[in-house]
Amino acid sequence: MSSAVKTALNEASGLAHLLRHRGFLDLMSTTLGGEEYNLASYGPLGTLLRKNILNQWGNLMITTQTNVFPIENPSIENRDPDASKTFSRLRCTLQQDCTSKYAQVLKLTNGKLPISIASVGTCFVPEHKLGSREEVTEKALLLGSCLETKLILQNYIPPSNTNAIHDYWLQTRLSWWKKYSRSPERFTVASNGNGGREGNEDKENLTSNAETSAENSLHIIYEFPWGQEVVESVSNLSDSLHRLLPQPEKQAHMVKC
Repeated sequence: MSSAVKTALNEASGLAHLLRHRGFLDLMSTTLGGEEYNLASYGPLGTLLRKNILNQWGNLMITTQTNVFPIENPSIENRDPDASKTFSRLRCTLQQDCTSKYAQVLKLTNGKLPISIASVGTCFVPEHKLGSREEVTEKALLLGSCLETKLILQNYIPPSNTNAIHDYWLQTRLSWWKKYSRSPERFTVASNGNGGREGNEDKENLTSNAETSAENSLHIIYEFPWGQEVVESVSNLSDSLHRLLPQPEKQAHMVKC
């Protein structure tokens, strides 16, 4: 660890203590499948702050948009990988939840695009195993819970609008993060194949980058005291989600552009 990082961590060392002391959140442990994991516990102030963040996200992504449909699914999903047995597990992503409601939402618009499906829910993060108590730093407290609340918006749009919509949401989400940050200059944007890029990079470059890959992702990154972390990704998945739909659903719900 470099001296600069150590200095930054020392300067922020009171954050974890303050969050616990003021009742925002704390970490507890739980056992899943024989492994111990970190688990976040929210106090009164943390619960209210979390609710405010979710409300702000919902106002921007759902309330003020057109043809955006919110959905909810249980956090436990069934899997049948080899057709010989079925088992349940905590979901790790909300993507399949949204895709499973595609046909229902398309009925509401008489099969006409564009449509968007939004979901907020708890997901399991298997890599967040429990470390020693000495390792419960600011990063572990803020980003180390094995259960995370994830937020997703899936847009289904005509192919001709793909690049413009991808660019629009990247700029919208980047502006949203900067709006609520005391240090907006710490945000950058990076692609899958490139290094970090400044968040205020011109739109032309961002759009042209989306053309380089059918499944392109641009990541909004924040420079924390302990290093860079991806806080959100804006992805162009082409028609990969539509290909996952069962064939009867594809035929029964023809798209009108």
